[in-house]
Amino acid sequence: MTALVLALAVNGLVWGLIIALIALGLSIIFGLLDIINVAHGDFFMLGTVFALVLASATGSYWIALVLVPVIGFGVGLLME
Repeated sequence: MTALVLALAVNGLVWGLIIALIALGLSIIFGLLDIINVAHGDFFMLGTVFALVLASATGSYWIALVLVPVIGFGVGLLME
């Protein structure tokens, strides 16, 4: 029981830090550029879906960790 509570606490802390990091990055971008761009959320969701599909298809988290940023960079270049 204690191990489960500890694992859930660490998991919650990690997810909270990830969300805080995303929010901090967006607030810096919006604060410095004075441009409101709602496409950032779309890119985060697209990367998440790519990572989930790739990790499920290959069974390896590490392949998704390496390939998803490259795919995301390519999609960003195409959209720009």
